[in-house]
Amino acid sequence: MTEISSRCGLFIQLAALSGKEFELRAVAEPFGQPTEMLLPLVEEATDVGVIADVGGRLVFTQPLFWQAVLESLPEPMRAGARSESVRPDEPVGPPRAPRPSSPQIATRINRWPRTVSYHLRMMFGTLSVRSRSELAGTVRPRLWEAP
Repeated sequence: MTEISSRCGLFIQLAALSGKEFELRAVAEPFGQPTEMLLPLVEEATDVGVIADVGGRLVFTQPLFWQAVLESLPEPMRAGARSESVRPDEPVGPPRAPRPSSPQIATRINRWPRTVSYHLRMMFGTLSVRSRSELAGTVRPRLWEAP
């Protein structure tokens, strides 16, 4: 993985969360990016042999590599991983549950709720935002600015 860019590494991690087989939109959606923005990363991952295009779906070429990437991610991220990605002609499923509260997040990551609240306040102050939604909207575009 040393021969890939940090952005491609992030793409591979997000793809692993979507399953061994995935659609590009499943990786693009969490960041609010159009799928076209990810095409250079798909090409980079394909060039190094990590993923392949099989009948319009992207697949990890080595299931053990997919498993290793998935296991390298923090437990809270893995807990949200789906075993199969949604096909375009299938309904997405039930409406999304409300975003978790600080106590719910704290329980998931084995921290005190006040610790979660503290770190949120620090991020709010650093980024001059007032809500979690505003924080997400501020951070999402900056993820692609990383070196």
